[in-house]
Amino acid sequence: MSREIIRDSDGNIQSAEAGESSTITALLTDATGANLDTASVLTLTATLVNATTGAVINSRNAQTILNANGGSLADNGDGNALLTLKLSPADNANVGTTAGNLEIHYLLVTWTWQDSDGDTQTGKHEWELYVRPTTTPVP
Repeated sequence: MSREIIRDSDGNIQSAEAGESSTITALLTDATGANLDTASVLTLTATLVNATTGAVINSRNAQTILNANGGSLADNGDGNALLTLKLSPADNANVGTTAGNLEIHYLLVTWTWQDSDGDTQTGKHEWELYVRPTTTPVP
């Protein structure tokens, strides 16, 4: 499993202001990298932690996001499972970094699916999210 840093089309690292909403979208894949269809996905969870301390942010510790808690799973129009996860201001909270420095959060999304043999498989993807603290920390 690799960790993905969110970048814009020019390759610049993207960050959210502390207390700002943001959205993550991704196609879910199997172990070979092939896109999964929506119907095969059984579970979908998110864990969000502070990269420095490991502290869980906003109670997102293996929290279900399968059409709940800001997450939705839908067909992208090509038969592929598209995850959309809306992160709330509390997900992008400043949890310990001083103003002027970027705070790093890790978002781990884990999903299970049933393969063509009827076996349950697990996939994971991790994003490195950057939060720009404001002068006054956001609770």
